[in-house]
Amino acid sequence: MDRFFAQENAGKVNGWTVWKLAGALDNDTADTAYKMGLSIIQENERTVIDMTEMEYLSSAGIRTLLKLSKQAEKMSRKLIAAGATGMVRSVLDDSRMSVLLDLKYSMDSLENTAE
Repeated sequence: MDRFFAQENAGKVNGWTVWKLAGALDNDTADTAYKMGLSIIQENERTVIDMTEMEYLSSAGIRTLLKLSKQAEKMSRKLIAAGATGMVRSVLDDSRMSVLLDLKYSMDSLENTAE
């Protein structure tokens, strides 16, 4: 089943480059998301993944986030995710992604994120 997926480099918020994801990050969309995410991380010191419009996150999506987190760390870049709710937040919590990726409850929390 094809699921809706969209992504965009959505500009800057409080010094963070915003990479906005919407819909489903799953096996069908993981490779596309990884390529764009890696490009954004390479070009920016601080990136936030805006997950406010994400509806679905599969194990392939978790692997993608894990790979991007590791790449950001290797490049001494900061990568965080913000705004995940519902099923997406549950999957992130259940998979303990917060151990590897800084998770914020909302995009508003970027105001309180240290440089």
